[in-house]
Amino acid sequence: MPVEYPELEASFVRSADSGVLLRVAINNHTSSAIWVNKRMLWNSSLASATSRELTIEVVDSDGHIVPYSCKINAGAAGVAEYVLLAPMEFVGKVIPLDCVVLRKGERYRVSVHYKDSGRPSKLAFQAPVLDRELTAAPLELTY
Repeated sequence: MPVEYPELEASFVRSADSGVLLRVAINNHTSSAIWVNKRMLWNSSLASATSRELTIEVVDSDGHIVPYSCKINAGAAGVAEYVLLAPMEFVGKVIPLDCVVLRKGERYRVSVHYKDSGRPSKLAFQAPVLDRELTAAPLELTY
């Protein structure tokens, strides 16, 4: 029996020129189509909820949260950022982890959360919008 809710998956991809990348995907395991914000913007957890969809928390081996160091000037997602996912379809993004400073040889625990808090008023929603928080299984990374 299939799972009847969307699922957030995360994994690491190693790149020779970009270091470690985070691959994030939302899988529609429901029996009906849903609207999803494909922008999947990673921004500081202190940023407005409409200025991010992804919260990525990186914790070092001593239990300290690695600070988010980028400055992102983003507003709410527009109509073009939404995609209608049919049952069993997915949408994903590959994200460089360049907004946190990682140290060679250090172990990290990475948590990824998706939550879309904005809805363009011009989008005619003929299907439900994914507006609940999704959490991926925690990841371990040795950098």
